[in-house]
Amino acid sequence: MSGPTAPPDVMPGAEPFTFPGADGPDGRTGVLLVHGFTSTPMSMRPWGEHLAAEGFAVRCPLLPGHGTRWQDCNASTHDQWTTTVEQAFDELSAECDRVFVAGLSMGGTLATRLAQVRPDDVAGLLLVNPALLTQRVDAKLLPLIARVTPAGRRSPVTSRSPA
Repeated sequence: MSGPTAPPDVMPGAEPFTFPGADGPDGRTGVLLVHGFTSTPMSMRPWGEHLAAEGFAVRCPLLPGHGTRWQDCNASTHDQWTTTVEQAFDELSAECDRVFVAGLSMGGTLATRLAQVRPDDVAGLLLVNPALLTQRVDAKLLPLIARVTPAGRRSPVTSRSPA
């Protein structure tokens, strides 16, 4: 199994992964898996292993700022995440006839965005608890909260368990 590389300080088990497609019709079908906010490819690995066992080509990138320290996640941007998803999709598309995109939580949001901007390229979506909107006032205030909260403290929105 070859594939994407991880930053040198990534937590063990949080590395991105790739499984090649098997011989047969499903081997030319790819599934891009996208993990959630504060999570890592580890949360998607059982799903990826199952799909690979069924013969599908699978890729799961590590989103920037994830899998290392929470400060790295705070310093990453949605543009970095969408670029990473698009690059992984393009790499998988180069090997496959069609590619489905599956996402968990924020990964579902990123999958939905990819399908929105590239509707002719994405064969389909598989979404688990996609984060599509929030009515939480504190989420709207996060840009301001981030500027006034010391780096050692976490906001109620970012201190939750991984998605």
